[in-house]
Amino acid sequence: MQKQEEAEVRNGSVEKTPSEHRAANDGRKIGWTRILRHLFPHKVRRLLAEHDALEEIWSALRGAMVDPSAMEEIRSGLQGLLTRQEAIEEIRSGPQRPLVEPQALEELLTWLRLHQADRDVLNEMRAGIQRICAQGDIVAKAAWLQSGFMERALLLQGQLATHTISKTATLGNLADTEFRVFSQWGEDGIVEWLVSHVAVPNHRFVEFGVGNFIESNCRFLMQNRNWKGLVFDGNEEYMSGLRDDRMFWMYDLTAKAAFITVENINELIEEAGFGGPLGILSIDIDGNDYWVWEAIHVVDPAIVICEYNPILGDQHAVTVPYDPQFHRFKGHHSGLYFGASIAALKHLAEQKGYVFVGTNSNGINAFFVRRDLAGPVLSQLKDLRAFCSRHRDSRDENQALSFVGGRARFELIQNCPVVDVKTGVTLPLGEMGEPYSPAWASEID
Repeated sequence: MQKQEEAEVRNGSVEKTPSEHRAANDGRKIGWTRILRHLFPHKVRRLLAEHDALEEIWSALRGAMVDPSAMEEIRSGLQGLLTRQEAIEEIRSGPQRPLVEPQALEELLTWLRLHQADRDVLNEMRAGIQRICAQGDIVAKAAWLQSGFMERALLLQGQLATHTISKTATLGNLADTEFRVFSQWGEDGIVEWLVSHVAVPNHRFVEFGVGNFIESNCRFLMQNRNWKGLVFDGNEEYMSGLRDDRMFWMYDLTAKAAFITVENINELIEEAGFGGPLGILSIDIDGNDYWVWEAIHVVDPAIVICEYNPILGDQHAVTVPYDPQFHRFKGHHSGLYFGASIAALKHLAEQKGYVFVGTNSNGINAFFVRRDLAGPVLSQLKDLRAFCSRHRDSRDENQALSFVGGRARFELIQNCPVVDVKTGVTLPLGEMGEPYSPAWASEID
């Protein structure tokens, strides 16, 4: 009998007053919550509940007599209310999109009208929507202010670290200057120390392979010393997001989307107006780094930062063969086959008139100073050391982290071809001979 009455209500043959609507549905609150959690097992609890919106939505919906056959439509409507997880992360880092999409809320209101929700329910839901939106604005503004204060705190700590390092007369090696604010490892400290000891011709940098620029070699330099910069990345979405960030108007930064090759790099730099003398050139493209640095001739940087691949060893001057379409994970599924050895970069640096001054302690980036400017740096470094690496970022054939470490990383890619840049000979990596010096082998094995 009860099922028959409910069916008649759904078909419109039995009408109920608004108060009867609410009374009939009050007992379904637990059921609705369970349905919502079933449809969105993680998002509802993490996003809606986090912002006290679950009860708001329930209060607005509980008076509506909704046909169970419309659950898919409700699902679609509610999905519009849920901010994507990446949007939450963006809100935490700065002013981005609102927590709740007003257009999606209006669409849900329209849907409820079509399904004969009474006027009291619609008014109740509209009020709930307004409260949710207001709360979302407050949360977004608070997150924006919080991220700004956190960034200032990071910059202050970096400045204090810079002041401390500047008092050191002699260093064991370049890695002794490391600290990290926005760099991946300790490059922020190294860059700060170098620019305070090298007579740079201007305060301009060019950096490519920056991702979204949240983590990069020159961001702290730009914000701490107000340098002018040009950055490239192959991902247009990253560059577009950077151009929307407040740092883009606060500093003189140019952001271009481009996949860097030997054929286009000089034209890209000149078109952006950065040709000629340069403070820093930073190269990190996980592939043709050697070939691109070799090809660059439109800038004359005082300092060059270039990523090297420590897995290739420190004994042989080798690099991946040039391929303008090279992709790190297409070359080998592990992602360990890319770039050049530290010996190859040292060889190229010498040809281009640069002196190797050291690497970061994680064995990722190498630093070079133009020979005629290197005196003050060399006089304060006891050891020009290149570090091997211990990071384990290898991937299996399904692109999941496999955590291969030590010499086993080399063995994964030993059949991949490499070019000896001194002789021009191409051979499988494993046929080049022992890749590691005794010093490196003692740390890797």
